[in-house]
Amino acid sequence: MGLLYDRFRRGRGDKNHRFFYLSDHGEQLGRRKIFGKQTLYEHALRVPFVAAGTGIPEGICRDPIGLLDISRTLLSIAGESDDVSDWHRGTAADPGNPNLAGHWIRIQQMLERDGEKFLAEAAVCGRYKVMRAQGVWHVYDLETDGEETRNLAEVCPDRAKAQIREAVEAGCFLEKQEIESLIRQERKVCNRQKRLKAWGKAVRPKEWAAVAFSPGTVREPIR
Repeated sequence: MGLLYDRFRRGRGDKNHRFFYLSDHGEQLGRRKIFGKQTLYEHALRVPFVAAGTGIPEGICRDPIGLLDISRTLLSIAGESDDVSDWHRGTAADPGNPNLAGHWIRIQQMLERDGEKFLAEAAVCGRYKVMRAQGVWHVYDLETDGEETRNLAEVCPDRAKAQIREAVEAGCFLEKQEIESLIRQERKVCNRQKRLKAWGKAVRPKEWAAVAFSPGTVREPIR
């Protein structure tokens, strides 16, 4: 990452710049006997994020942010006003932004169980995570239960209800009609993909954009 940043700096010279380095998702890596990214557990959600450049002080920020916050930050740096892009739900990751601390981060994942599609949703604010899947609520205290094994909705219902109410009032969870619409769209996409896959197996079209590499021609980049 340091080599990449140094190369970026050489290209920019002394000009003002912002450098963001991050991933789009994590990986369960066998935790809970799950391999893959399609869960709402922290191991699959948390990703590294490093920022450097003009006006960015050294240090570690503990306030959590989401990927929508990253794109909102880029829009803010570019001079885009909130009024112009009010469709965007993110919050600019500016340490001086009073809306950053204590704001909810929304996560959505379309999953499938027993052949049925369903939307799983989660919202994180500070130490608490609120999740809803197939009508069932889960609330976790990430500060004391980092492995997410103790559902407060079962062991501390009053505390869980307060967090659920706060997340719902903040608009973190979709209405039933919106969820049903998203599921219908997902089914259509999956059906199109199945038809396309079947067509490809039957016709075996030539891949005009494919690039063939001869053995021994791919080498490590020169440093």
